[in-house]
Amino acid sequence: MIISATDVNESYLTLAKERNLDGIIVIGMYPDDFYRQMKKTQIPIVLIDSYCNDHYYHSIRIDDAYGSYLATNHVIGYGHKKIAFFCGQIKENGVIKKRLCGYQQALEEAGIPYDSTLVYEGKVDYDSGIELARKLCNENKDVTAVVATADILAIGAMKGFYEQGVSVPNDISIVGFDDLEISKYLTPGLTTVRQEISQKGEKAVELLLDNIQDADMTKREVIIPVSLSRRESVRDMRGEE
Repeated sequence: MIISATDVNESYLTLAKERNLDGIIVIGMYPDDFYRQMKKTQIPIVLIDSYCNDHYYHSIRIDDAYGSYLATNHVIGYGHKKIAFFCGQIKENGVIKKRLCGYQQALEEAGIPYDSTLVYEGKVDYDSGIELARKLCNENKDVTAVVATADILAIGAMKGFYEQGVSVPNDISIVGFDDLEISKYLTPGLTTVRQEISQKGEKAVELLLDNIQDADMTKREVIIPVSLSRRESVRDMRGEE
């Protein structure tokens, strides 16, 4: 077994051939050329969290748009109308773009106009969450809730709001995505979209082993369900207007 977290380039094609790999699991999105190159290996490959439409690859993912829709719809249901969106880099047909679409769909269904200035794009990490929270506070846009595309981003935002003297959830509500273990230990506990991350890995290995045993196996796509873990980071504003 080889685990690599370096940037993907053509050397991976060489690596696959030289090491005589039986199968490959790829996590995340990569340039189109990467997928074209990897097909040449003719090795069974399972993609995790990718929206590559090539029928050569098996796929394991969640419905990212629906997860973000659940989060946004939850805060709307609690009376919030000015809702910001904290996210990583938006790439066409990528995970973040799908989650943005879910956010937009929930707004549209509720009759809330989409405002692109409420989309704050950064990195998916703790420090970026702090910075985006600071930026939102400085712009003073009367936002009452934030939907974040990752728990680590939401946790950083909670820290950033605290540093600005903004209380969660009294002054601003926040919802994350992933349901990391730490989310339930925060004060307040983070409401978040739960996805079974470990199940993705388990299913990917099962699928890969099936394909190794059956070289003619047709493409399979497995979508892992998501749900909302409700905690204390969203304020109920119904009846306050």
